[in-house]
Amino acid sequence: MEYGGASQNWAISGDDRGIIYAANNKGLLSYDGQRWELFPLRNGAVVRSVLPHKDRIYTGSYQEFGYWKRNKKGEMLYTSLMPLLNEPLESEEFWQILSFKNAIYFRSFGAIYKYEDDQIEVIKNVGTNKLAVYKDRLLIAVSKKGLSFLNPDGTLEPLKNQEILLGKRILDLEVDGDEILIGTKDRLYKYSEGRSIPYPNGDLNQKLAEHEFNHILKVGEDQLLLATVRSGVLHHNMKTGETAVYNRENGLQNNTVLGMTSKNGKIWLALDDGIDEIDLDSSIQFFTDHSGELGAVYDLAFYKNALYAASNTGVYRINDEGVSIMEGAQGHSWNLRVLDGTLFSNHN
Repeated sequence: MEYGGASQNWAISGDDRGIIYAANNKGLLSYDGQRWELFPLRNGAVVRSVLPHKDRIYTGSYQEFGYWKRNKKGEMLYTSLMPLLNEPLESEEFWQILSFKNAIYFRSFGAIYKYEDDQIEVIKNVGTNKLAVYKDRLLIAVSKKGLSFLNPDGTLEPLKNQEILLGKRILDLEVDGDEILIGTKDRLYKYSEGRSIPYPNGDLNQKLAEHEFNHILKVGEDQLLLATVRSGVLHHNMKTGETAVYNRENGLQNNTVLGMTSKNGKIWLALDDGIDEIDLDSSIQFFTDHSGELGAVYDLAFYKNALYAASNTGVYRINDEGVSIMEGAQGHSWNLRVLDGTLFSNHN
């Protein structure tokens, strides 16, 4: 890979200086806008999670978590936090790191490890898929039991009126003011005004069911980015209800998105094969036909909010959903014209 690491990236984040960090199969990757650097762990473990915080970069992997920090020479050095544990780990892998108040939280699927004042507190028997901060309290997604506040004494306080979430595996959530956006494998929900309801857009939920939801990120006032396992990123406008797609056909290296972050107006994606950057404000778009079905393009025309292409294999419609051939227009087409509100093609 161009960045010097392995192909697979599990998480991605950025610091206050704009440096991007990725959790990679070969270690910690950093990118300062000009060059990539790879920092492997001594044991060669896969890095699963990353969080830049102040002058440290915290990472989590299998049976290991700690932080990286540059010394006076600019060298990146790693400090393991394992010596602070009073008992050995039980086959733990750390998938998320969160900063809350004066503590750093490392989340595995079976426990939460709180690092504060050079001490580690282990909160056991908390099966969770996600940590977040909501109303200045620590919120967790408990496996198939909905959302709960995690109290300082380690007890759980379930949110009220969330019966619709019970029995469902929450994969990710995004706090949006007083509301919470909640994603399962095939549907988006919203916790609003003290209760959980399905997200009020059936078309979006249908797309999530087809493409398999993985992560959620809110950008600006009304933009939602929904990472999927099968089809890249769904870009949903919460005001208009419109949803665009970023996938291999229009630029992504891979359709399986394992992590994403927003930094300096750009969206960074950790992919199953590579790292990509999306500029949501760019006026330039391109489409790639990996199947070769589109063939040689001879002409283009805009018609009813879509781009049409005349090629040696037919007339194709190109929009945010991708490229599709027009029924009845198969075969060699030379050019396109819009006349009196109708699209015409010169066809063999």
